[in-house]
Amino acid sequence: MSDQHRETNENDIQTGSLFAESVSRRQFLKLAALAGATLGVGGGLASLVGGCGTEEAASTTTAPADGVTTTLGATTTVSSGPSAPAVIKIGNLTDFAIPPLVNSRKALEAVVEGINSDGGWDVGGQNYTLELISYDTKSDPNTARSAVERLISQDKVNVIFGDMTASNWASETEAAKVLALVGTPLTDVYKPEYKYTYVTSKLPTEAAARLGYLPTYIGKPINKYVLIFPDDPPGQNQMKDVVGTLTALGANFESVTFAASTTDFSAVATKALSINGDCVIIGGSPVMFGQMYRALAAAGSKAFVTITAEVSLGELNTLIPITELDGTVVGLMSWDTATPNPVCQEVVDYYAKKYGKWDDPSFDIDIFYSFKAALFAAGALDNDKMAEALGGGLEFDGPHGKSKMIPRADAGVADRTVCLIMEYSDATLMGGEATNYKTIPLDQVESYVLTAWAARKP
Repeated sequence: MSDQHRETNENDIQTGSLFAESVSRRQFLKLAALAGATLGVGGGLASLVGGCGTEEAASTTTAPADGVTTTLGATTTVSSGPSAPAVIKIGNLTDFAIPPLVNSRKALEAVVEGINSDGGWDVGGQNYTLELISYDTKSDPNTARSAVERLISQDKVNVIFGDMTASNWASETEAAKVLALVGTPLTDVYKPEYKYTYVTSKLPTEAAARLGYLPTYIGKPINKYVLIFPDDPPGQNQMKDVVGTLTALGANFESVTFAASTTDFSAVATKALSINGDCVIIGGSPVMFGQMYRALAAAGSKAFVTITAEVSLGELNTLIPITELDGTVVGLMSWDTATPNPVCQEVVDYYAKKYGKWDDPSFDIDIFYSFKAALFAAGALDNDKMAEALGGGLEFDGPHGKSKMIPRADAGVADRTVCLIMEYSDATLMGGEATNYKTIPLDQVESYVLTAWAARKP
């Protein structure tokens, strides 16, 4: 490895392609989902602390006549307005065992219930209520494909919200002309012939946007990043993503890895300190983050720490008191500020109404509001018209603020817009509060993302 991208590795392991080559696709999708839910890549600080047991849905559960739904773990939320002349049926594929994804499902249920109690949506003069049908994919491609087949043939859904298994079943939704809005960082879901498949989550864009903007946010260049990651598969996957992004952005970095079984981080901190970096990125589980952060502070590190994903301040504070995190740069959603944007305020209100309070969970809900924007832009519950809106550069205000669809020329789709970008916001923790809150303008997000994608193009 060059001096610019040098790795200090206590355990003599290799990263990058080793991960993809040493696990099955099912394991990869599961680990990718877990990695995406931890500190290095995005979404949900409490993901590895909250356990991995299957959680029963808080919504109404319908018992199946056969064994398919029980096997897939399906739950249905049905909330009808007074007249309910028409229903939009939403299929939701997720993993019921990953806490941030459980949170996302709970949030979806709350928003659907809240919208219906408010009278539903009026689209082109037609009133609609919403029905949410969720299936547990277990991050398994075959389970997900079976769920999609059921959603299409039996549940007759209008749209499917999908996860990282999407590339394994997108051909089914395309053949049925069912809109599929999915959350995945993988590029194999983009195909020129696909007309109804769109990526509408932050997974492909967040790290590039945050790392690209970071020098602007702090007001000075970052001469060297120090990456500290565990050597287990999720940690390798996280580090591979960060390394790829920093390489694409032309940044200088070195990395330190440690055994996932490490409990005393003092030696790791000493080695990281010897690199003399300006900025530290800590990967691994939230527990590892807290222990590593404290070890760095005890070693006298002057570098600032950043988390390349949004955090929930409430969840973060349960893992390590945020009063200890002075100077840490984090990504925040608007609902963690004193003045949430209208979409975030709506989500908070619906969530609190259903569950009794807003407990500041980590979750993503951009897919839902992308569907809403496409529906209203189309002016009708018509998948061809909604696909035309999504593929034609749809712009709207979502949970993250300004959002729009852009092409993925790097992945072979240059003639229409198939991936969502959105504004992101950063803050600095100081005295137990989030300070210096700044939003990354959408044009800058697009520039950072396109730079990262172009550098990774085969």
